[in-house]
Amino acid sequence: NQFVFVMACTADHFNESVDAIWTIQEQYPTHKIRYYDWGLDPWQVHMLESWCGVTHVPFNITSYPATKFQGGRSKYQSAKIFCIMDAFITSPGVFWIDSSIRFLNSTVMSLANNHVIQNGGFAYMSHTDHSSFAVTHPKMYSYFPTDMEIQKQLYQGVTNAVIMYKTRKVFDNIIWWWFLCSLKADCMTPILDLRCSFVNGDHERTFANCHRFDQSATNILANNLYDHDDSNYN
Repeated sequence: NQFVFVMACTADHFNESVDAIWTIQEQYPTHKIRYYDWGLDPWQVHMLESWCGVTHVPFNITSYPATKFQGGRSKYQSAKIFCIMDAFITSPGVFWIDSSIRFLNSTVMSLANNHVIQNGGFAYMSHTDHSSFAVTHPKMYSYFPTDMEIQKQLYQGVTNAVIMYKTRKVFDNIIWWWFLCSLKADCMTPILDLRCSFVNGDHERTFANCHRFDQSATNILANNLYDHDDSNYN
């Protein structure tokens, strides 16, 4: 249970993130929260700094070279790993959450954390109704080779809530490559389109002309690490 909650937000999603913080502190009162500032207003920063258990961390996304080729959601989704890497400096475990996440009870998290400890340190909290293949631009596979047929068969894990520990297994095979990919726009964001065009209801075997950025990258890496068995991490 030695993990810290990590989240990041811009000013326009601040109120949503406050609700997330409240549910964390209600269900997990002993866990700390690191809140990365992606462009908050001064009054929002002042509010954060007044709360117990919450550390406000200024963060300049534009200091990373890939961001000059990115825009909108792609820029922020690509930047998640930079916050996670920073949090790993002081904590052996990170539970990343988007501002939309709410914790209604602590039971599911306890079970998930036990599973993560057993599998070496990585798990998504939920998955989509489509495969990774359907929503991953083909260019990403030139950076992360994988079994393409398997990618068509497995549901894609969602990175809006993902827990990971800085074990050698997970750091060397998922986190480090995720970080390197985020430094290069051509790897993480070969296209900037999140809108998918599924053909004839096919959510698995046909590319839907969209891309899921960090979600696509981590699913390929996790799938490779866990021998294409997503029950180990999803």
